[in-house]
Amino acid sequence: MTGEEFRAWRDQIGWSQSTVADAFKVSRNTIQNWEASKNPLSPAVRALCDIYAREHKKRPDYGPVVLTYATGRMFRSPYSAEPGPTLK
Repeated sequence: MTGEEFRAWRDQIGWSQSTVADAFKVSRNTIQNWEASKNPLSPAVRALCDIYAREHKKRPDYGPVVLTYATGRMFRSPYSAEPGPTLK
């Protein structure tokens, strides 16, 4: 992960440099240095970003939820001769 990718990640989840610094237990200057860096960041930083991105997506206000209802069976056995469900 480069500094540019780190900045894009931070913008994607809507966190400020200070918020990321608090979450990662580093100073805001460290975050600034990471974002300005042309060198790859450590794998530990990438792992933390992945963890926080997963947790961010668990929020109830993240994205639409699609519920699917059916009046009959939704799936059929691949070994069954009867036809599967149809969409209306």
